[in-house]
Amino acid sequence: MPKIVIIGNSAAGFSCAEYLKENSREEEIIVISQEGFPAYRKDLLVSYISGQIPEKEIYLCSQDFYKNKGITFFAGIEAVRIDVKKQAVTLKDKTKIAYDFLVIASGQKIEIPDIPGRTKVGVVPFAELQNARQIKDSLLVANPVCVIGGSAVALRLAEAIAAKNKEVKIIAGAAPADFNPAANIELIAGVSCAELIGETAELAALKLSSGKVIATQLAVFTDNFSTSVGFLKESPINIPDGFIAIDENYRTNLENVFACGSVTKKEISWQEAMSQGRSTAQVILKSFQTGEITCQKC
Repeated sequence: MPKIVIIGNSAAGFSCAEYLKENSREEEIIVISQEGFPAYRKDLLVSYISGQIPEKEIYLCSQDFYKNKGITFFAGIEAVRIDVKKQAVTLKDKTKIAYDFLVIASGQKIEIPDIPGRTKVGVVPFAELQNARQIKDSLLVANPVCVIGGSAVALRLAEAIAAKNKEVKIIAGAAPADFNPAANIELIAGVSCAELIGETAELAALKLSSGKVIATQLAVFTDNFSTSVGFLKESPINIPDGFIAIDENYRTNLENVFACGSVTKKEISWQEAMSQGRSTAQVILKSFQTGEITCQKC
């Protein structure tokens, strides 16, 4: 029985695993997720923070989905190394998982700049559900709120927070072209965050590169994306410009290793990532049927 390991459980990883299980019963599917949640829609996190939708509506499946479908789900644990010669994934707790075919769908993360105070409570990267929960909880007391970044997501997040009668300061290196002035929102452009200040472990203020200091208990970083591929640093997988190189069939430079979703390109919609996951699964299943790739251990 071929063993397919999928690293990542967001749109691409989830849709790949789901398609494999719906269209074939011959493979053992293992999903590894650094997050401790069932798959969910990251594109709905702003709506969740705003209160437009409850948390339960962002999930793509139930907690029991994986067990019911016969998918082995490693939740809340990080993949730290890939050994392509031994065809094994090593997890942070030293667990080793062998694979015949590997799908990398680990997505992107937000890097908080290496500045003083970056680890203080109240400094949050806006990338995952846990971050959204932190932001939502912090909004009970935080005012004003600093949103660092000028992306479309940053603007949407600022509007959602301002709608809760909070003062929001958007800090961006350049003024966003589609920024529309609104009540409770101030755009501070042409600067960056230089320091995160607080006498205790909690954030109390933010210092800009201009020298200006803004009192705040919540600083949300929304830009500075990078791919989550640290576990590939010792592997021969080709990652030019920080993104995994793939061919038209989502195959990397290794025959039995595939990649899909935002780990392969800078900007990708939720719908496109879902489509890529399904397409990757289709390619793998077709390869089995045609004998293009075979399972060495089966």
